[in-house]
Amino acid sequence: MKRTSTLTRLNSEYPELETIVQDPNFAEWINGSKVRSELYNRAEVNFDYDSAKELLSTWTEKQERVAKVAETSKIDKSNQLKAASIGKKGNNEPISKKKYRRSDIIKLMQTDPDKYDALSDEIMLAYQEGRVI
Repeated sequence: MKRTSTLTRLNSEYPELETIVQDPNFAEWINGSKVRSELYNRAEVNFDYDSAKELLSTWTEKQERVAKVAETSKIDKSNQLKAASIGKKGNNEPISKKKYRRSDIIKLMQTDPDKYDALSDEIMLAYQEGRVI
């Protein structure tokens, strides 16, 4: 009767009780500590509700922390990948592109047309982006 009462209370508080008890990680966690092993034995043999509740609540809290850490790590990694893929500096400022002076471009056209031709794509892009002053 005590067993039934304890299981009913635990099932109402922990609907995933059956899954937790069958999880090999839970068993490994229990066996990793003498105190947890003793609590488990009290819960299993004596149907001690308080021992079982202590183990289950601690395990549930631990799993929630692990999930939060994993999620935070995933978000942080995603943010790092985004920053790297768009070429941002560490302080989240975009990398500045070279600015050109209009007078230098005109001088380059007159004195070194070959170099001007080589840079013409970059110069046209600078005009489009407003980097020619």
